[in-house]
Amino acid sequence: MIRRRIGRTAGSSLRSTLRRDYDANNSGKRALVILGIHRLGNAVYYSESMGPFRAFALAILNLCNQFLVFYPLGIEIPFSCKIGPGLRLPHQHGIVFQGATELGEDVTVYHQVTLGENERSGERGGPIVGDRVYIGAGAKIIGRVIVGDDATVGANAVVVMSVERGATVICRQETLASEGQPQVKGNRTPGGAETISASDLS
Repeated sequence: MIRRRIGRTAGSSLRSTLRRDYDANNSGKRALVILGIHRLGNAVYYSESMGPFRAFALAILNLCNQFLVFYPLGIEIPFSCKIGPGLRLPHQHGIVFQGATELGEDVTVYHQVTLGENERSGERGGPIVGDRVYIGAGAKIIGRVIVGDDATVGANAVVVMSVERGATVICRQETLASEGQPQVKGNRTPGGAETISASDLS
C-alpha cells in the first residue's frame, strides 16, 4: 500500500511537488536548493524520453548536487530515491539516504539522519517510509524496513525492524543519578530503541 502511493506521488507534476516543498519548508532557500536539485535529478533519472541527452543532463545535475549539496552540507540523497511532495528539512546537515529509499508525503527529516541499507543481512535497499512520518535528529533507520504512516522516530533512535502506523520509536538513554544514589539504566531493545504504540501515549 505505502509503495503504491509513493509510486503515484513520484509521477505527479514537478511544479506541484516543488510548491509543496516550498510550503513545507517555509520558503527556506537552502532546503529548496537541496530539494530542487533532487526533484530535477529524479525526473531525469527516471525519464524514458530524453534519449542521448539524459546522460548529459544527469552529469550536469550530479555536479550541481556535489558542489551545492554534498560538499558544503554533507547531504547524500541520490536521484534514484523516490520522495513524495512536502519533504521538510528543518536543519540541512549530514543527511544520508540509501539509493533505494522511498519516502511518502509530508515527511519531516532532521539533521544527521541516515536511512541506509543493512549490508550484513544481505537484503538490498533502504527503508520505505510512509506519509507524515517524523524522523528526529540523529536517527538511523537501517534495512528494507517499513515505517508506517504517522509514525515518529525519536532523536538518536536506531530502527532495524518495521514500525507500525502511528507508533513512536524512542532511544532509551542511561540515567545518571545524583551523588550518593545508585545509577539507573534504562532497558534497551536491540539497536538501542524502544517502540511505543499510539495507545501507550494516550
